[in-house]
Amino acid sequence: MSLDFQKPCAFTLSANEIRTACECARKRYYSSRDCLAIRANKPAKALMLGSAVHTYFQYYYTELDKKVKELGVVNPDYDLLADLIEQIPPLEIPDWDKLDADSQAICKNIFELYRPQILIDLTEFEVIACEQAFHMDNWPIEDCMYHGNIDMVVKNRFDGKIYYFEHKTCKDFRPDIYNRFDIQLHIYHSYGVSQYGNEFGGMILNQVKKSKTERGYGAQRDKIYYNSYELEDFFNWLKQKTEAVVSPDNHHAPCNNYMTCKMCEYAPICLKYGYQVPQTTEEIINAFEEEVSRVDENNKIVVEKQPMYKYDPRPDEEEEG
Repeated sequence: MSLDFQKPCAFTLSANEIRTACECARKRYYSSRDCLAIRANKPAKALMLGSAVHTYFQYYYTELDKKVKELGVVNPDYDLLADLIEQIPPLEIPDWDKLDADSQAICKNIFELYRPQILIDLTEFEVIACEQAFHMDNWPIEDCMYHGNIDMVVKNRFDGKIYYFEHKTCKDFRPDIYNRFDIQLHIYHSYGVSQYGNEFGGMILNQVKKSKTERGYGAQRDKIYYNSYELEDFFNWLKQKTEAVVSPDNHHAPCNNYMTCKMCEYAPICLKYGYQVPQTTEEIINAFEEEVSRVDENNKIVVEKQPMYKYDPRPDEEEEG
């Protein structure tokens, strides 16, 4: 009897990638693992900061939930949780020393001011999983796989509904109209319905402002639920967009949008090639250099050249927090 291994899908997409494709087909071509898979060589401070905050949330939500379950408490109150969280060993953030001073100050401020919210959440929710990877094969079209990484899966202690948390660090809270059409929230919601049916309660968008001071800090919590009619129409929209992306007739045209091009990390490539489509990752990496500075062992600033872009297929990364 032969084993029936499922054939891998030819295309691997995410909410972030289809969003990029809608913004600019050429930008998606540069960044996608299915195409050139390059990104800027400089560390992205916003990504590093978001990763540190996600690590903090994952650690304390998970460890505090473990403490509650070890005690066998079904409905913990705030005072119990406040005692239990003090028993959790302090977290050492990976690559903390790679964050600049401002990013470290922002993280410390968020860690201190957000901490009581963890206790409040654990009175309402049981933590099922944090950083849960998922994928949907042959969805929304054949030979295409959409994947994601759910920040936190929880179960409401009172009505038994399952919710997906999405943590976002932000300078300012996102406008409601953006959340209404957010591709990531719709894809994750679609997956939640496929897994839990009527037991799925929806998405919880958890926004935290990046600030070095208490005065500038803020947090906003939105529960979002899309009905079956909206999810059906979103599916049809996503199917159409996905078909266009994977089509052999997709020639990765640049967007020609002033603000998009102005803010794009790939602008130097388009400036060189224009409408011409670069064919290989290597030709881009070899064609662009930039100067970077570092402090040597003698505490002197040394200026060196490095490639402006690097090959980065990002096999495990999904959304930027």
